[in-house]
Amino acid sequence: MLLLKPDAWRDACAKLKLKPDFTLSELNLSQWHSIFIRQIIWTLLFWQPLSAVFISMLALAAIGKPLELMVLAGIYAWLISAVGGFFGALTLSCAFALPTALIAALSIALAHGDNGALWSFVGVMLALGCGGSIAGRLRQVYPVGLWQKIGGVILAILLSLLLLTGSSAVIWWLGTRHIAVLLMAALLGISLVALVAVRRHWRGGRQSGTILLLLLIVLLLMMAIGLFVDSGKFTAYPLWQTVFVGVYRGLAHALFAVALLSTTYYLALKLADADTALLTGILCSGTVYTLGLAFGGNHPVTWIIIYGLVGLSAGFSFFLWLPCLLYPLQLLWLRILHRYHFPLHWHPAFWDEQQYLPLYGLDNWLVRHYQQDANAVDTACKQLAIRPQAWAVSAAHLKLAARFLQNCTEESAIAAAHEKLSLDGLSDIARNLLRKFHYISQDFAAALRYQEPYYYHLFLREVLKRLESLEWDILQTDKERLLLGALHTWRNTLETAQADSESKAQTFIDNLYVVGSPLNQQQLTFVGRRDIARELEELVCKPACPPLLLYGQRRMGKTSLLYHLPSLLPGHILPLVVNIQGLPVQANYAAEFFFAIASEMQTGARIGRGIELPAFTPQYDNAFFAFNAWLDQLERQFPDTDILLMLDEVFTLDNTASSPFQQGRLERAKILGFLRHQLQHRQRLKIILVGSHLLHEMSAWATYLINVHTVQVGDLAREDVYYLAEQHMQNTGLGYTQQARERLWQLVRGHPALVQGVCREIVTLKNKQPLKQRFNVNFADVNAAIQPAIQSMAMFFMDMFQGNSTTAVTAYNLLGILAEKGENAAVPAAILCNNSDESTVQALALLLRREILVQNTSGYYAFRLELVRQAYLVNS
Repeated sequence: MLLLKPDAWRDACAKLKLKPDFTLSELNLSQWHSIFIRQIIWTLLFWQPLSAVFISMLALAAIGKPLELMVLAGIYAWLISAVGGFFGALTLSCAFALPTALIAALSIALAHGDNGALWSFVGVMLALGCGGSIAGRLRQVYPVGLWQKIGGVILAILLSLLLLTGSSAVIWWLGTRHIAVLLMAALLGISLVALVAVRRHWRGGRQSGTILLLLLIVLLLMMAIGLFVDSGKFTAYPLWQTVFVGVYRGLAHALFAVALLSTTYYLALKLADADTALLTGILCSGTVYTLGLAFGGNHPVTWIIIYGLVGLSAGFSFFLWLPCLLYPLQLLWLRILHRYHFPLHWHPAFWDEQQYLPLYGLDNWLVRHYQQDANAVDTACKQLAIRPQAWAVSAAHLKLAARFLQNCTEESAIAAAHEKLSLDGLSDIARNLLRKFHYISQDFAAALRYQEPYYYHLFLREVLKRLESLEWDILQTDKERLLLGALHTWRNTLETAQADSESKAQTFIDNLYVVGSPLNQQQLTFVGRRDIARELEELVCKPACPPLLLYGQRRMGKTSLLYHLPSLLPGHILPLVVNIQGLPVQANYAAEFFFAIASEMQTGARIGRGIELPAFTPQYDNAFFAFNAWLDQLERQFPDTDILLMLDEVFTLDNTASSPFQQGRLERAKILGFLRHQLQHRQRLKIILVGSHLLHEMSAWATYLINVHTVQVGDLAREDVYYLAEQHMQNTGLGYTQQARERLWQLVRGHPALVQGVCREIVTLKNKQPLKQRFNVNFADVNAAIQPAIQSMAMFFMDMFQGNSTTAVTAYNLLGILAEKGENAAVPAAILCNNSDESTVQALALLLRREILVQNTSGYYAFRLELVRQAYLVNS
C-alpha cells in the first residue's frame, strides 16, 4: 500500500483523522484498536521481519554460505527490521520507518566479506533516502518561512560538524574495539528520545510509558548479554554464541541508528519544517557512519563519501527508477489482461499509482468495462485523473464520446445529443471539438422546432456549414481524428434531411431585407448612391480637395454608403472608415484617440482592399507627433494612392455633455487644429466628416473647417426603390402590381431604412399566405404591412420624435395637429403658427430641418412620408 498505493494510505489515515506521516506515539486508544493500525504493527513486528529473514537466508544459501553465517544474517534481518522499524515508527514516522527498516535490514544482513561494511553503509544510505522520499510524498505541506528552512539547513551542518568532532574524539579515546560502549550510550539516547516523545505525544497514559520503559530495559539487558558473549568468554556453544552475538549486534545497529536519527530530527524540528528536519537527521547519520567506516576499515574517506552520496541519491530518486524496474513485468501482465476477461481493478494502473510510464491500452480497458459497469469506470476515471496515467482518462472519454456521437444516426438522436454528451475528463483540444458538436446538436434541435420548411432548410444549411468547418478543425489534430466517423455520420443524416426539405423550402420567399444595421459589402440589398459616389470621386481626385461633410438624417444609409465605397471608387483611392462613435469617443487621452483611429484604419484597409497598413505605436507624451509620423509612413508606403479617411459619427465628440470634448478628456482645439493642419499639408490625404448635423449647428467647429464642402445623402430614386422591392427579389419570383408599387412609394418615398422595413414585413406577410397568393404583392398587401413595420421599427420612430427641449415638445404637438388631418393633408402656416409665435416658428424650422415635414410652394406644411404620419398616430 505504501509503495504502490499512497492514495490508499492517505485515505486510511484520513478515516482515522491522522496525518499521512503520523507516528505511533500520536495514537489514542481507539486508533490503536483500528484494523489499519493493527496491520501496521503486524507488518512492523512480524511480516516485514519474516520477509527480511527469508530473503536474506535464501540469498546466502543460494551462494553457498555456511549455516552459521545464515543464522547470523537472519537474526540481523529480524532485529533491525522489527526493532528499528518499531522505534522509528514510534519517534519519526510510520511511513518513513516501514521502508527504511526493511531495506536497511536486508543491506546489513546480506553484506559480508572484505567490503561488507562499505556495502552495508551504502544500503543504509539507500534506505534512508527511500524512506525520506516516501515520507516526503505523503507529508502534508505546511507553510514554513524561508528563513526557517535556511536555519534548518545551517543546523544540519552544525550538528554534522559537532557529531563529526565528538565521535572522532570518543572513538580515538576508546579505540575501535570498545565501539560497543558507544552503542550502549546510543541506546540510552534512544530511551531518552522515546520517553520525551511519550510525554509529549502519546495519549495512552502512564501505563504505555511504563511498558515502553520496561521494553527498553529488556533490550538493554539483551545487549549486555550479547556484549558479554562477544567478549570471547563464552565459547562452549558456538551456535548459541552466534545467536547471542547476532542479537547484540542487531540491536546495536537498530537502536544506534534510530537514536542518532531521532535526536537530530527533534532538534532540527524546533527551527524548520519536517522535511528539512528529516534531511538534517539523514545527513548527520551519514556523517557518523562515514566516520565509523573511516576509523574501522581500510577505505579512503573520499570513496566512502562518494558511495554514500550514490546510495542516498538512489534512495531519494526511488520513485523515478522503481517504476522503470516494474514496467517490463507490468507490460507482460497487460498482455495477459487484454487476452482474458479480468476485473477492472486488476489493471496495474489501479495498484501502482506511481507508474509514470504509459500503460498502453488503458484507455481501451476503460472503454471495454464501461459497457459492463459505467459507474465503476466513472469512479476509476476520477482516481486516474489525478495520477500519471491521466492521459488514458482523456483518451477513454474521447473514444466513448466518439462512439456515442457515431451512434446518433437519426435526426432525433442528433437533436438530443447535446443533452447526453459529457465534456468531463477531456483534453482542451478534444473538449473544444466536442463543444462544437454540442452546439451543432443544439442548433439542429432549434431547427426542428421551426414549422416553416424554409427556415428549417436555412438552419440546416448553416448547420452543415458548421460541420464542414468542424471537419477542417478535426483534420488539424492527431488523436482527435477518430471523431471524423461521427462527423460523417451526422453529415450524411443532415444532408438527407436537407434534400427532403429542399422541395418544400422552394415555395418560401427568402427575406433578405436588413433594418437597423449598416449594410456591408456582402449584403445585396444596397442599391443606388452611384451619383454620390461619382461626386465624391470628382472631389477627391482634385489636387486641392476641401474637407467633405457627408450629411444626412439618421438611418439614411450614410454608414452603408461608406462600407460600399471601396467597390464604387477607383483603385487609386483607398477609403478607410473610422467609427468615431466606437472606441475613439471612449478615449481619455490623445494617444488613445489616435491609436483607436489607426486601428480602425488598419482594419478597414485589410477588409476593404486586402492591404496591411504599418503598425502604430501610441506615445502618451508625444501623441500628435507619433500619429503625424505614422501618416508620413503611410504616404511613403503608398506613393500612388489617395487615402480617403472617413470619420463616421464624428460629431459625437462634441454633441452631448458626456462627449470627450465637452468633458475635457480631449482638447477640442488641439484635435481639430491637428485635423486642419493635415488637410492643409497632405495633398494625398482626404477627409470626409460624416454626421447628421450641418456645420453651422456645430459653431465651435466652423473656425477650423471653414471651406467644408457638404454632400447630402437623401432619399433613394424611385427606380432604386422599385428595384429594391421587386427586381432584387426576382430570383424568388416575387412581383408587385403597379398599384402596389405606387402605394409603397407614397408611404416611404425613397427613405432607405423605411423601404427596407416595409419590404421586409411584406415578405413576412406573403410567406404566411397560400401559394396561389404568395408571389404577387398587391395594394392590400402593402397596406397590411404598415402596422407590423411601425411596430418593428418603434425605436426608429421614437428617436425621430424624441426631444426634451421646449422646441422639441412644441414640434411634437404640431405634428399631432397635422397628423389628424389625414393622409396627404397640407396645412397652412397660419393654422400652425398662432400670431407668429417664436417657439412655433422654431419648432417648424426644426421639423423641416429633420425632414419630417415639407413645405410646398404655397407655404403649406405636410408630412414628408405617410408612414411617419401613421407612426406618429400609433406612438401618440
